[in-house]
Amino acid sequence: HLYNHIEIVKTIPVFPKFMVIPKREKKWINIDVQMKVLSFVPDEFVLPLELLFETGMRPGELRALKKNDFRDGYITVIKAFSENTLRQTTKTGIEKSYRISFLLWRKLMEHLQSKHSDSFVFTDRNGNPYRFKRLYSVWQVACKNADVDYVTLYNASRHSVASQIRQRKEREAVKEVSELLGHKNLSTTKKNYILSDRKEQ
Repeated sequence: HLYNHIEIVKTIPVFPKFMVIPKREKKWINIDVQMKVLSFVPDEFVLPLELLFETGMRPGELRALKKNDFRDGYITVIKAFSENTLRQTTKTGIEKSYRISFLLWRKLMEHLQSKHSDSFVFTDRNGNPYRFKRLYSVWQVACKNADVDYVTLYNASRHSVASQIRQRKEREAVKEVSELLGHKNLSTTKKNYILSDRKEQ
């Protein structure tokens, strides 16, 4: 029996050990925090970051923008950078249009005045599009200087735009339910209305 036990043990495969990496929690920030961090961003990077925060476009799409992508208050996104390679399509292959607020559009038009139609919109002093890591490092330093827990630029823009819209819609829904149920205060309504979980800094 002992011999058979040894033989069985020998035939049991040894499986490799894997380290379990916990899933990184997604974060988002509200407009007040975005504005706070922006106040610590060097002037030349404020406009591109404002555009990211208003539209939620991918940083690679922002880096690929050219002056001729801006028309009549809209930005048409056709191309995108992947790392430092310019792709002829966006990540999803879909052309997108963004409607911009009047104030931001005016700032963009002022910025574009001296550029020719096929120029990249956001460039370094040599006229080259910002490198992939430049905006990220600027944002990281600004978070530190603003004494704000670091949130990646991707989360601070795309995830935050989505979460801000959801939060606004949830507030509108609470108000609608309050009117429907005839409550005087929203606190009463919230006892009947379950908000989805959210993480906000």
